[in-house]
Amino acid sequence: MNTCNYLLANLGYECRQISEDVSQLITPFTKGDDGELIGVYVQDFGDRYRISDGGDCLAHMLSHNVKLNRKRLDVIERKGHIEGVEL
Repeated sequence: MNTCNYLLANLGYECRQISEDVSQLITPFTKGDDGELIGVYVQDFGDRYRISDGGDCLAHMLSHNVKLNRKRLDVIERKGHIEGVEL
């Protein structure tokens, strides 16, 4: 086991290979009091990576009755765009 895999396992992270170029990283952190763990998908393009939660955070917010009006969505999109995030 290499050092990165050892550290991930011992810090409570889990990594699953979804396909040849896509992995799922599951963290030990929860989204809230319901215990749902935060996870992301990492897609390897060779010279760059795409990291996505597949819309899970927004879906989780909506399932807890967080209202996302147009103004809030615009703020999320604008702030994300600065970091290279696409919605």
